Amino acid sequence: MKLEIEGEVIGKNPSSEAIAKALSSLDGKNKSFAILERDRLTYIQASGSIKDGFSLEYQDGSLKEHYCCSDDLSLKNATEAFQSYAKGENNWQKALKWKPMKMRAKGGVHLTKPQFDFSLSALFIYALIGLCLLAVFFGLRSGANKQVWLSVFFTSAALFVATGTTQILRSGRMRGTFFTTTRSESPIQFWVQVVFGYLISLAILAVVILALTKHSG
Repeated sequence: MKLEIEGEVIGKNPSSEAIAKALSSLDGKNKSFAILERDRLTYIQASGSIKDGFSLEYQDGSLKEHYCCSDDLSLKNATEAFQSYAKGENNWQKALKWKPMKMRAKGGVHLTKPQFDFSLSALFIYALIGLCLLAVFFGLRSGANKQVWLSVFFTSAALFVATGTTQILRSGRMRGTFFTTTRSESPIQFWVQVVFGYLISLAILAVVILALTKHSG
């Protein structure tokens, strides 16, 4: 069992004191959610802050078994639920009112946590952008207006990739449909993906600049 804050693993098999400290550190801004996870499909999650209260949810081994608490909880109640969960008890579940969560997407886990998500579909987006770049070089050389619009499109694509990569860097986690890479657990893989994202952005911008230069010349 491991305890995470904003996707960063801060401890495994945490004590009651560690859980209390973790939840009390949530401010709703820099730190807005904590997860106590048994495995990728079984966990309890709290989000919010001491000031505004906490929303609680849990998943029990399946995406179909995903529930949220009907009421906002105080820090004390949220902490007690986490501590009880860590001990393998179920009184936390009986003491609160729960309702099924409506999944916003298929596949993946932790669908409701407030962080930026990247799925394997991003790889297909990169491939599509690459094919479009080839089209810029070999198939779309006529018409000034077309050149301008293509440049705008690819510049926007570069900014999109750069923004997504920055969000991944800030959250410390890149999550896909079938995998999750965190900075704390897989630092090399995480940084390779971050560097790859920025290189893709720079490559797109370089091609746009080169195409515009050739066109103007």
